[in-house]
Amino acid sequence: MSASAKKIQTVSAYRDNPLIDALGPIFDPLMLLANLTDMPELPINVAQTPFHIRLHQLYSLRNLYVPSNDSKAVGTSMDLMIRQGYSYKRPGNPETWGPIFGDRESHHQRTPPAMSMSVIGTSGTGKTEAIGRNLSLYPSQVYIHEKFPQMASELPQLIFLRADVPESGRSEDLAVNLMRAFDQALDTKRFAKRIEGKRRDGPAMMDEWRDVANAHFLGVLHLDEVQNFFKIATLKQRRSIASKENRPELRVIEDGMLKSVLSMTNTWRIPLIFSGTPDGMAALSTRLSTAQRLVTCGHHVMHPIKSSEDVFFKEIFFPILCKYQWVVKPMKCTSEFASLIIELSGGIMRIVIMLWIAAHRVAFDAGRDELRESDFHLAADSYLSPLKPAVEALRSDEPLKLARYEDLLPRSDPFWAGLTAGII
Repeated sequence: MSASAKKIQTVSAYRDNPLIDALGPIFDPLMLLANLTDMPELPINVAQTPFHIRLHQLYSLRNLYVPSNDSKAVGTSMDLMIRQGYSYKRPGNPETWGPIFGDRESHHQRTPPAMSMSVIGTSGTGKTEAIGRNLSLYPSQVYIHEKFPQMASELPQLIFLRADVPESGRSEDLAVNLMRAFDQALDTKRFAKRIEGKRRDGPAMMDEWRDVANAHFLGVLHLDEVQNFFKIATLKQRRSIASKENRPELRVIEDGMLKSVLSMTNTWRIPLIFSGTPDGMAALSTRLSTAQRLVTCGHHVMHPIKSSEDVFFKEIFFPILCKYQWVVKPMKCTSEFASLIIELSGGIMRIVIMLWIAAHRVAFDAGRDELRESDFHLAADSYLSPLKPAVEALRSDEPLKLARYEDLLPRSDPFWAGLTAGII
């Protein structure tokens, strides 16, 4: 281990482990927030810049990322899970190599506990962004060990991998997504023939991918869009059930797929991050009989911002956002202005940014070098008009309105009530 790595590792269980050394330092909370923050260049020389150029400049705002405490918590849980997972895989120990070389029943292997975490939230609240940005803080997705115990050549260590659960909800399609993600990350064609093959055996393909991923010491797997494991009820069914203040039962598409997921947590010992909409995550937890398999290393709910008085929005995010006005006469950062943004966006951060950009376009279209409240209303009614019914449904919190959107209406069972209340 290098001298710098020795300074990094102050946890005895992490010492003398090149897999953990590859992760870099453990960030303290302030360092984590600082490294997560992404501030695009502020508007400059606005009066001398034509509208059509400003229009392109303001799109840099899509990269703005101001981490909340929820984002920080996601990163902390993730880092704990990855490092703890690697602490059970010391390359110098022969038992570490047993499963990799086919001895999965080795009685000498120190069996790590199942490690997983879940991140749920309405579409646009930033769950996938929080996971992705925290993963990007590691030095690289793939770390090349030029020398590695038990290896005659170099070893590419796969620190993290991300894949979507396919819309089909079938294991063969998930296996293809995992294989493609692996080949892309390592810049190989290891699974090219398997992917192109006409005959696909989902469970066999999942096992094949797992063996290769384990041989490269995969640190964590992120499965996004977990609601795709289930068949969503029709709009008619959702409305009918919602009128009775209940929730339609989601039907699993393929039992084999969920068995593979359960195997990932219990047998494969690959740390897992599950993320998805409230509906899908609650259904997945119910299907697996106990939520503890999903939250052994943390559970995080990304909520829409309910009020302009929300501390993070009022004191941190909104004052920063107000600095990004590409007009000569900007709007003042008032509490009324903040309330308007929450009202028109439903508190969904992705929509907040879209609304901000669209309001500038409305002003530019009118040939005005100032932002007005009316620009935001018109932006919501024109450029963002397809989103308006969903925003109104979200703000109403009425089951019949929310039932139009399968990723908005939460479950009303005790498990979901626990999640939304922050109990679990």
